[in-house]
This record gives sequence, structure tokens and C-alpha cells, in this order.
Amino acid sequence: MASSASCAKHGPGPGGRRTQQQALNFMANLLTGGAADAFTLDWSRLQYQHTAALRAQLITRYRPATVNKFLSALRGTLKKAWRLGHMTAEEYERAADLKSVTGDTLPAGRELDAGELSALMATCGSDPSTNGARDAAR
Repeated sequence: MASSASCAKHGPGPGGRRTQQQALNFMANLLTGGAADAFTLDWSRLQYQHTAALRAQLITRYRPATVNKFLSALRGTLKKAWRLGHMTAEEYERAADLKSVTGDTLPAGRELDAGELSALMATCGSDPSTNGARDAAR
């Protein structure tokens, strides 16, 4: 069976290639315990149990949007392996049959109580530089 390592070389335009390659490198490393990267892993050998386990690992490490970017890179690489004849349509469909991750990301920080807000505004007001006025306006 020919290797589909070259599948990882093709992808979106220049702006996204590095991100896609980093995602594929991370996933290859995770799948093989560091023994392979995006170019040496035979992506065509992945089965549903591998991709589902990979999705579960990604969920524990990253926010939903990032996981979905990783999964998109994975699906694209699997599709390329299928198009190149390295896996059957059925093998591709099974391996790529992963639901996107949903979830809400809470904004950074926390809500200030009235006393904290007053103290913050007083600090900004006592700053004689333009930074004080700027920070108070935010």
C-alpha cells in the first residue's frame, strides 16, 4: 500500500498551510506517541476508533473552535488519501465521520462588584497621564 504521507502537504492557501501542518503534526504525534509527524504518518490507515479517540483527546486540551480546526485538517487529509486511492470510500467515510464540537467559551475575566468598579475608576481618575482617561473610558 502506498503511503499517504504526501496528503498532509496539500491544503489551503499559504496563510492556512502552516496552521494546518501544525495541527496535523500535533495529531500525528498524539496518535503515535511522537513516532510520526504529518509527513510520515500513513493517514490512510486511520479507522474510526483512531479518529474518535483523537477527537476525545483534543476536546480535553483545546477550546471547541480549535478542536474543529484540527478536525477539519484531519478530514481534509483523509479525503486526500481517498482521492489518491489510498483508502476506499467506505474507509474514508467511517474515519471522517466525526461530529464537530459545540460549546460556549466564557469571556476572559470576571464581573466586578460595585466597590471594585469604584476603586478602578478612582485609580484611573487619579492618573494624570492620558492613559488614565483612556482606561476610564473603556
